[in-house]
Amino acid sequence: MFPLTLRQQAYERLKEFLLRGELRAGMQLSEPELARRLGMSRTPVREALRQMENEGLIEYAPRFGAAVRVPHRKELEEMYAVREVLESYAAAEAAANMTAEELARLETTFDEMCQIAEAFRADDQAVLAGEALEKFVSLDIR
Repeated sequence: MFPLTLRQQAYERLKEFLLRGELRAGMQLSEPELARRLGMSRTPVREALRQMENEGLIEYAPRFGAAVRVPHRKELEEMYAVREVLESYAAAEAAANMTAEELARLETTFDEMCQIAEAFRADDQAVLAGEALEKFVSLDIR
């Protein structure tokens, strides 16, 4: 296998930052700062950001630069509808082998996610741009 180009390395690292929550929805992205964090020039970072824009992960705005894209409510609803079907099956399979402690932890996480979902129904834009979305995603990952 061939070594990754600098653009590919930048792309992979930036995706990691997104998945770990280091880059949050709505956050402005500075090419010079990202290049410094990645230890490379701005060119591969800019190319990686353009690739991420093409994939719908970030947006460019005139005079403002790049920002992590804030998902629209409809997109989230569609994404979670698909996940509901897939994860229902996975949960049924996993539940057969859960300990009491694991089940209690799952119930606590579920309760927290339900509270955030209620806030989402009340004011979706505030939730999408705020800490509630980050917490929901982190709970979802668990």
